[in-house]
Amino acid sequence: MASEEQVVMGVSHRPTQLSINAFERCLPDIIADIERSRKEWRHIDGVWPHVPGLSDQELTRHIHILTHLKEVRVAELTYGKAIFGKIELPGVNDPELGQGYVHVRLHHGVGTSEESITFHSIRITGFDVGPDGHAHHWHAIQAGDTPLEWFDAEKDATASAE
Repeated sequence: MASEEQVVMGVSHRPTQLSINAFERCLPDIIADIERSRKEWRHIDGVWPHVPGLSDQELTRHIHILTHLKEVRVAELTYGKAIFGKIELPGVNDPELGQGYVHVRLHHGVGTSEESITFHSIRITGFDVGPDGHAHHWHAIQAGDTPLEWFDAEKDATASAE
């Protein structure tokens, strides 16, 4: 698995038709992972704090990639490409956060067709890093001004810091 130090991220840009198609095909997996993440992290305060009154369906049913995929970045890897996207969550508009987004990573393997692009993970950001080097708080919903950056996977959230 590549790390941030081993790749060069392309510049952020508006979605192209190729990225719209890829995220559209992966949307069912993205939604399933949001739902899984909410269940898995339900006992950890702050991971999904801006959606306490929304069901999974209310949070995700109005996502339309053509409208809500706002930004894309691509990283070239030895084993393909990592495609990062910022997706607006239409049901999240928090007084502190503003409009809420999820950052999503897709994978496009070397030598595979566009139809083989797969969902990889959503970003869970760790912060409040203690002396032990581990994050003590996390969040899944990103603010509009949060840059679309490299991330490995939700499981790496405990090691990430802001």
